[in-house]
Amino acid sequence: MVIKGVVFDVGQTLSNQLDKEMLFERCKVYYGYVYDQLVARNLQDRFPCLSSYTREEYVNDLNTLNIGVRKQKNISTEVYTEYRMSEQAIQVLVDRQNTAAGTSENREIYYDLLPVFDEIFSGREAIQQGIYELWPDTLDTLRELKRLGYQIALASNSAHPVKHEQMLEQLGITPFIDVLVVSAYVGVRKPNPKMLEIILERMNLTKEEAVIVGDLLDRDVLMGNLLGVTSIWINAIPYSLDQNLKRIREANPQYMPKAGIVCLSQLIPTINYLNNETPESNQVKVGYYFPHLRKKLETGKQGAFVSNSKVFYMPIELRAPIESLGNFDVIVHKVTDMMLSGKPEDQEGLDNLRAYLESHPNVLLLDPLEGLRITNSRREFLSQFNPILIESQNITVRAPELLTQENIKFPCIVKTNVACQVKGSHSMALVKNQEGLKDAFKFIYGDIVISEWVSHLGGVYKVYVLGDEFQVTPKDSFALDENDFILFDSAKELPSGLRMLPPVQEINEVVVEETNRHLKEFTGLGMLSYDLLIEEGTGDYVIVDLNYFPGYYTFPDYKEAMNRYILSSVNKFREN
Repeated sequence: MVIKGVVFDVGQTLSNQLDKEMLFERCKVYYGYVYDQLVARNLQDRFPCLSSYTREEYVNDLNTLNIGVRKQKNISTEVYTEYRMSEQAIQVLVDRQNTAAGTSENREIYYDLLPVFDEIFSGREAIQQGIYELWPDTLDTLRELKRLGYQIALASNSAHPVKHEQMLEQLGITPFIDVLVVSAYVGVRKPNPKMLEIILERMNLTKEEAVIVGDLLDRDVLMGNLLGVTSIWINAIPYSLDQNLKRIREANPQYMPKAGIVCLSQLIPTINYLNNETPESNQVKVGYYFPHLRKKLETGKQGAFVSNSKVFYMPIELRAPIESLGNFDVIVHKVTDMMLSGKPEDQEGLDNLRAYLESHPNVLLLDPLEGLRITNSRREFLSQFNPILIESQNITVRAPELLTQENIKFPCIVKTNVACQVKGSHSMALVKNQEGLKDAFKFIYGDIVISEWVSHLGGVYKVYVLGDEFQVTPKDSFALDENDFILFDSAKELPSGLRMLPPVQEINEVVVEETNRHLKEFTGLGMLSYDLLIEEGTGDYVIVDLNYFPGYYTFPDYKEAMNRYILSSVNKFREN
């Protein structure tokens, strides 16, 4: 059966909420509006307690109830019906009245007033929206799905649907939606499969003709699995990482997705895979882990890490049993920052990864953690990399000389020792004298590395390595000027006003290929990038800024190159 419709969760699937911690403070503002409406509509006739119930007391009581209700909804997969805000608002009044009068009335006897409360909660004037943003690829994905003829539905748990609808309008999502089902309107909430049944009925699709996409394993994925609808887990920034970790640890198949993505750019290719491709009998199963959203987004933008007949990809979490999400042949990672963070949760993840590899010796890790010691530390690389002579070309390849404040030579380069994606790791200073060095230390501090400034012929060559394949991209560099020091960020545009030096000669690709081979042997890593300078006078090729698993933004056919790297690595691993 061909997939014809996509059912999306909203929060952390199509959008990212930036201020979750302010949720209940915003709600309290709205509850004040609700109280004012109750008084204005003379509901004291039905609820005499309103006469002595202060606005502040009502707001606090409703907020306390809602916090408890939300907590119960979040921790349990058994809450199948929605407890609407209108019902909660009545409950607070009934509780107050029972306390004051010594009675034990049930809120249902006041449900003739539900239309009044629903009308109050439909008011938009007092809504204080959270700070939401769409993922960078949300609108493009929705637009392309519509162009391809897919129906789009939203399945959302919300006790206050008007607030939800307003958010969707503000984000520009509404025009793409064919079916919107909100729990407060239909009475059932995820993971109740009845909600999905309602959606499919309105879309006029069978369960084989749809997929459900969401971030929570025990809401979105579970609902799909309970009804037999293909579930696609999006592991970008989940609403609750702890919730997902809990379900992975339980290892119950009902929480496990059929497919996984880390950003929406991977969705349509994943649907194409589910629609059209038959896995080969020896399909390689790859679990991959990128802790940073930036890496996830760049991966999707390049169309990489999408399943095909030869390779199946599934995002994983390191702080839960990896095997729960699949029987993997390969784990691909970028845990560089985790190795340096010192955070207990990062250490837990690394320990879990090592334990998994120890108990699964037939699983290949790309790339080995030991090699990150060299790419994470500029000092390690500069001190351990020995010059190599490419005899066929009579060219030496070396690293810059490592200097200290005692044996310093000017001009020089000042950087942090840490070379991965932590704050300040890309900040550098070109220093010409002692005064410049003092100035540089105002901006670059902590564990620093000083190395020689390599006077070069002009230009710098960015080399991307992916297994046996590589790409060389020439870039401008800059000349020395009259300033004592020049501060710049290697990951950004160079400061204005510098005298730029374009590349003046062709790079020798034989030298690059031999350098790549040596670096892979030296580090044990197959996913690398580095800058290459050609020293003026000697003609030496000088390696600067060695990095692990870069963003292969311009790498030709990156998606297929990554597939080839994984498959060739697996074959070599199995041969050995």
